[in-house]
Amino acid sequence: MKNELIQNAIDNLLEMFRTQDFPAQTAYMIIRRRFGDVRPCDKWSLGNRLLMLASGSTDCRGYGQWAQAGRQVKSHSKALYIFAPVLVKAQREYEDPDIDIAAPRITSFRLIPVFRYEDTTGKPLSVYDYTPPQLPPLFEVAARLGVSVTYQPFDGKALGRYRPGTKEILLSEISALTLYHELAHHIDESIQPIKAGRLAEAELVAEYSAAVLCAIQGISGYENSTYNYLKAYSTGKDPQSVLRSIMSVASRVEQIVHIVLDSVAMPAEACLTETVIQSIPA
Repeated sequence: MKNELIQNAIDNLLEMFRTQDFPAQTAYMIIRRRFGDVRPCDKWSLGNRLLMLASGSTDCRGYGQWAQAGRQVKSHSKALYIFAPVLVKAQREYEDPDIDIAAPRITSFRLIPVFRYEDTTGKPLSVYDYTPPQLPPLFEVAARLGVSVTYQPFDGKALGRYRPGTKEILLSEISALTLYHELAHHIDESIQPIKAGRLAEAELVAEYSAAVLCAIQGISGYENSTYNYLKAYSTGKDPQSVLRSIMSVASRVEQIVHIVLDSVAMPAEACLTETVIQSIPA
């Protein structure tokens, strides 16, 4: 029965991708930072925030800013340098005081040292829990497969991330599709390490696996965005090339979906869709 459910979901999705006949699209439910949960880095440019994320942290501050928060930078900690613009106030071009002067212009950048939260010690910071009140179906599968899931505010770049080194999934969006995408990365990585040469293929596998898991459970509204995501990672951009790219990873997708469904505690004869829906945590 399980094989039939998976195959039907794959076939129905392929037909939908081929005909471009998509149901009404559902918007992503992006997590925003709560009132009071503010950090200096929230005002940084996207480039500086990406530098911070690349360092393995989600909170970096200057030495004095950490002191104000009741924390001290550990001895011998290395600073991360971000870029701050040097602004020069423009001269008034007209004598008329009612005419606004031009906006300040950037003349150069200066480097500012900041330190990661992980390199500080002292007073604990306030912790805000962004876990949604209703978790997506199959949420418990992540723990059974040895991966932790944490919800956090959107950083302006990725709705979800998987960190293979620590086996962590970080989510900034609460739909099932995003969870399944990152969970598929975890399973795919455990089957065969994802190296630089197969990053595009890994994204095809993850998104298609997520779509199949949603289709099996009757979750809809993601198909159009999923097709566009798959198209972005396909070897060609025309519809036939996209379909060929999708079909080229079908066997790995089936393997990943099987692993997920095998991790769901349920009687073998039970209806999969009904059992999964009933297993959603309260």
